[in-house]
Amino acid sequence: MCLDLGLGKTGVAIWDDESEKFIFGGVIFSEVQEGLSVAQSNIFRCRFLVSRLKLLAQKYNVIRIVAEFPHGGSKSAKAMRAMAMSLACLASFAELSKLPLFSVTPDEVKRMVCPEREEVSKEMVQAYAKARFSDRLLPKQKALREHVADAMVCIDVYLLRK
Repeated sequence: MCLDLGLGKTGVAIWDDESEKFIFGGVIFSEVQEGLSVAQSNIFRCRFLVSRLKLLAQKYNVIRIVAEFPHGGSKSAKAMRAMAMSLACLASFAELSKLPLFSVTPDEVKRMVCPEREEVSKEMVQAYAKARFSDRLLPKQKALREHVADAMVCIDVYLLRK
């Protein structure tokens, strides 16, 4: 299972080692829950994310998780908090599920897509994923494509390291 991790939107791409193809692509959404305290809303969102990861892992017999983890730099305290929560959710899920967890940085994803350029756009990552893996599993909505494309590129970074 390859992930572009986020508390609000997590891009998911399920890789099949045998066929060397992606067999699922999608986005897990967890929205702020109106009418709840911030703490209760965060608990709901974390539980929702973990429950969806669990369903996918069971359905597709996942044997490993490869996830893009930001390197810590964030534009706001709120974004940093959300990323820390999603990382904690993923690490806990991986541990409880006894699944190995491998991290990939956004810089590694960008270098995989275009090693000779310093700046790599979302569109370039999407074009790489489409050319390398096909766009059959990429969402039609442009705003969601980047999350699944980032998740897809994670497998190439992982395989290159092996």
